[in-house]
Amino acid sequence: MASARSRSLVLLTLGLAWWVAAGSGAGRASLAAQDAPPLDPTLLDALPFRLIGPNSPSGRVWQVVGVPSQPNTVYLCTCQGGVWRTTNYGATIEPIFDEENGASCGAVAVAPSDADHIWVGTGEPAQRQSNAPGYGVFKSTDGGETWEHLGLERTEQIADVVIHPRDPETVWVAALGHLWGRNPERGVFKTTDGGRTWRKVLYVDDMSGAVDLEMDPRDPDVLYASTWQRMRSGGAEAREAGPGSGIYKSVDGGEHWTRLTEGLPDEPLSKITLGISQQRPDLVYAFVMSGEIGAPAGAPMEDFSGRPTRRTSRAGGMFRSDDGGATWRRVSPKLPSRTYYTKFSVDPNDDQRLWVRDLLLWRSDDGGRTWVRHNMQHVHDDLHGLWIDPGDSDRIVLAGDGGVDFSVDGGASWVQGVLPLAQFYEVATDDMEPYWVYGGMQDTGSWIGPSRTYDNEGITDYDWIKVRWVGDGMAIQPHPTDPNVMYMVENNGNTSRLDLRTWARTELQPSQQRARELALAPLRWDWSPPMIVDLDDPEVIYLGSQYVFRCRMLSVDSDGYADPRCDAISPDLSRQQDRPFPEIGEGYHSYGALFSLAQSPVDHRVLWAGSDDGLVHVSRDSGRTWTRVGTSLPPGDHSEGFVSKIEPSRAAAGTAYVAFDLHYRDDPRPYLFKTSDFGRTWTDITSDLPAWGSTYVVREDPTNPRVLYVGTESGLFVSIDAGSHWVRWKGNLPHTGVRSLAIQRRDLDLVVGTFGRAIWVVDVSVLGQLEEALGRPAFLFQPEPAVAHNIRYTYGSGVEEVNGDLFFRAENPPYGVVVTYYLAEDAGEAARLTISDPSGRVVRSLTGPGSAGLQRVQWDLETDQAKAAATGGGTASENQRARRVAPGTYRITLEVAGTSLTRSVEVVAERAERARRVWPR
Repeated sequence: MASARSRSLVLLTLGLAWWVAAGSGAGRASLAAQDAPPLDPTLLDALPFRLIGPNSPSGRVWQVVGVPSQPNTVYLCTCQGGVWRTTNYGATIEPIFDEENGASCGAVAVAPSDADHIWVGTGEPAQRQSNAPGYGVFKSTDGGETWEHLGLERTEQIADVVIHPRDPETVWVAALGHLWGRNPERGVFKTTDGGRTWRKVLYVDDMSGAVDLEMDPRDPDVLYASTWQRMRSGGAEAREAGPGSGIYKSVDGGEHWTRLTEGLPDEPLSKITLGISQQRPDLVYAFVMSGEIGAPAGAPMEDFSGRPTRRTSRAGGMFRSDDGGATWRRVSPKLPSRTYYTKFSVDPNDDQRLWVRDLLLWRSDDGGRTWVRHNMQHVHDDLHGLWIDPGDSDRIVLAGDGGVDFSVDGGASWVQGVLPLAQFYEVATDDMEPYWVYGGMQDTGSWIGPSRTYDNEGITDYDWIKVRWVGDGMAIQPHPTDPNVMYMVENNGNTSRLDLRTWARTELQPSQQRARELALAPLRWDWSPPMIVDLDDPEVIYLGSQYVFRCRMLSVDSDGYADPRCDAISPDLSRQQDRPFPEIGEGYHSYGALFSLAQSPVDHRVLWAGSDDGLVHVSRDSGRTWTRVGTSLPPGDHSEGFVSKIEPSRAAAGTAYVAFDLHYRDDPRPYLFKTSDFGRTWTDITSDLPAWGSTYVVREDPTNPRVLYVGTESGLFVSIDAGSHWVRWKGNLPHTGVRSLAIQRRDLDLVVGTFGRAIWVVDVSVLGQLEEALGRPAFLFQPEPAVAHNIRYTYGSGVEEVNGDLFFRAENPPYGVVVTYYLAEDAGEAARLTISDPSGRVVRSLTGPGSAGLQRVQWDLETDQAKAAATGGGTASENQRARRVAPGTYRITLEVAGTSLTRSVEVVAERAERARRVWPR
């Protein structure tokens, strides 16, 4: 399928060209640098990324689809982790979509006539603040081994894919369309030639897309579709109902459609999903929401959880038609809690049994008239996907915000699959040894875990610790001198200080009462508010509403509780959106709050603030005065976008980088700028970043300011020439959105916080030296120090190994010293490496590849003599300790093609005082 892969890449290039050509400022991002970039991205393949987790909790799985002819095979469509597959009913699950630029999955379908034909529609069809867009339709004809991109990239969100039962080349796609803007590429699309061409066969308007599509099991020409009128007006507000929402039927394979209305509410409808009986296909169910979020009309109605609804209409509920949609009657007034759910299934073996996925799992055994809460013990709330084996209704697969769970007894018990899909808004690191990683996770609070362990098994779920019990975790920072203390933020500004020794939590968010005391306007908080720890005083943090607050811990008692005082040190630094917002769906507005804060590591008096409506301010006197500097940015669409990240340089106090994110304004292009004079002037360094992929974060390398890292919706990018050229750093990192980056400066690791594939770590010690290396025929990089630690065997080894396959294991880095060198050309011989001890005696001889490029050789700290000797009679850990060298300074010599290069490396002993001591269980 090499030709399919090539065609996919060609179509991707054409799609990116479309984004560049669309709208004002076209061509800026991808055409700025016409010359070939100096860095060959394949060089970076020598630097592998390493997944560290966490696995549990997992991230959002939107849909699960089984294969009736292969009942142990299930495909998982994840919100930003691509497509996964299990062939053993969840014992192991593997990703099959890592190379495709469409990690946000909306729908997956397997052809009934050929299980090797798999179609994927990208773009999760929700309307959350955290939604990521998709990139059209992909197809595999070899069971997911290779994929072909088949267009429809402008739809952005695809809710359903239906394949003809006898012809896998005939497919219908329900496209929901853009979330943050109007567009005509929405509705129902049809292909009869395997995706080479598409026709839009059902279209309502440019704000209403198709959200569900069902086929009559007797006749593939009979189709039902539901449409949904909805739009977010930026990050804050959404319209959820309108005349564009409705139910349609076709009896000629989608060529013509009739709107079904008899018995359905005539009030503005919202999200509608459909289900058909497999025994009596004229029996059709519709789960209907009506109205908008707002004050209930009349007496409040209860949702499935028994809570009063907050909708403006009481007309929705579960509807039933016994005549193929000609007439409908409401069988239950129960409503979903919100449009985030609204999904249900009809048992393929019992059309009176319905399953609703809401916050919890609900079941009806009488056609939707009455409902009971089904068992969800040990299952994460927030449910979206359900597959019932048509050959055995006791075999159920359930999916939601916490991953996927499998049952063989009708949901009486559940087994969670190993699926590392965590979605991170922010990541940070401390200076422990090994250092720990801190992260704020979508939906499941804040977590900390080790970047590596000293255990042979690697990193497991038991190594990760939850430090905030509920809500969406956002910014999180460790106390710089006491890693048992940390500061963390949740959605909408909920901020706290936590001492792990006593689990003492001090809430820090300034209240509205505090705002009145300070004569401030009512406080506005972004969904993801910014927070940083002061570089001079670790008992001070800066926190952003529309104001910058300095929160100082006046004292900390013996139990770990702090006495905080928060004061505003700025005026309103947003566009001061106290004016009426435009009509939802008619104009853009944000939260009117800050989104990014930063402090210069060169001059700690320099503070930066960026708002979610495009403003950039700087203070050069610790917050006493502020200057708006964004007015001098180059003109463009970014002017009212989210200032997603400000990165002050470590080289000069007046130098900083700013990334803008405009996907909330229906603009997927990157925007990246640099100032060297405190914001008086700016340079556009977006350069040759791909034109599809919003910029979320920018970081400067701590050893070389010409090396920059950028996280975008299209993945991770690196520049070694100060932003003149960018290359995608793909390697083994899956295609997914990178929303957060942190650099551990002691170990020179880049921590990559993805929004759908958990956290990855990569060694970047080479990157700061790479530009110099590329100008040499041969180059030996300075290696990082190695810790001579004792290896633990917590989970056993060999015959003693425990836990089986349903156990998350993330690899540790290789033991010892990584020796990296560069060869401009093939040497025609192997490279020779010798390691000498402090006395000059050679203790180890190694060989490495002599081919051009970056090469890496691992020294495991053992000597040639130890390698040649028989294993001792002690334990594995004792034997390893006896075979390795003593701590000290060692000399590494590289000899290749007549060139001899040397470096020194430190081998240090394991330092117990730097290890984490507090485990809050």
